[in-house]
Amino acid sequence: MQHIGEPIEPLLRLTLDVAEGLYERGFRRFLCGGATGFDTLAASAVLILKQRRPDAQLILVFPCEDQEKSWKPHEQALYRSIREQADRVIVLADHYYNGCMMTRNRFMVDHAAFCVAYWKDTSTGGTISTIRLALRRGLPVLNIAVPEETRLFLRDTDLLRPLPF
Repeated sequence: MQHIGEPIEPLLRLTLDVAEGLYERGFRRFLCGGATGFDTLAASAVLILKQRRPDAQLILVFPCEDQEKSWKPHEQALYRSIREQADRVIVLADHYYNGCMMTRNRFMVDHAAFCVAYWKDTSTGGTISTIRLALRRGLPVLNIAVPEETRLFLRDTDLLRPLPF
């Protein structure tokens, strides 16, 4: 999870607070993409939430069965632990193929009512593509990588406003 670039403990606390807030607003199923970095951190936050709120569900959505094969051993161990504790695991393909990550992202957007993201100022990549897709589909997006006053995106044009980083 080192590529996030933030101290893990405060980010985990923030992510857990967001999950708790969503739970209090009626959300019970939490979809996570199962990648390293924020996906893993978000899944960990939901597992902590489940200790307090047993009816919360962690649903992992994997692009392919073997996505973790090139990861570091400690990342693979955490992946297996989270997978074993999930309420449901959805695997979209048997093996990696070009485009399978975006297929996973589209699946999650299609089955979500709200999107929580960790996105900094990169103009390309899977995170921003998924945020844009979610906004086009009418989902609110909460970007917890930025200060609170600029965190919530409701329209694609909100991505154009200056961000404080």
